[in-house]
Amino acid sequence: ARSPISGSALFKSLHDFEAAALRQDWQTAYDLAQSVESSITDNAYIQFRLSQIENALGQPSLARAERAADLQSHDFMLFAHLAGLYMQVGDGDKARQAIDRLAALFPQSPDLGPLRARVRSFA
Repeated sequence: ARSPISGSALFKSLHDFEAAALRQDWQTAYDLAQSVESSITDNAYIQFRLSQIENALGQPSLARAERAADLQSHDFMLFAHLAGLYMQVGDGDKARQAIDRLAALFPQSPDLGPLRARVRSFA
C-alpha cells in the first residue's frame, strides 16, 4: 500500500503539474497528476484537469469529466468540456443537460448562447 503523501509534496506536485500543463507538456502533467491522484481522488478540480489532459493526449475521458460534475464542481469550463465530450460520443441529450447545468450555475454568462447554439446544431 502507498503511504499518504505529505501536504508539501502534494502542493509541489500540483504546482509542477500546472506548470507542465501551461507549457502544454501533456504527458508530464498527466504523470504528475496521476502520481497524486489517489490522495485527491474526490477533488473535482483534479478530475476535470485530468480529463482535459487526457483529451489533449487524444484519450478523451468522459468518465473523469462526469466524476468532476458528480463531485459538485461549479466550474464553467468543466460543463462546456463535458458537453463537448458528450457531443463526441453522440449523446446530444446529455450535452444539452450539461449546458442546462451550466446555465443554472452561470445564468448571466455571455458564452451560454454560443454554447447552446453549438449543442443545438449537433442534433
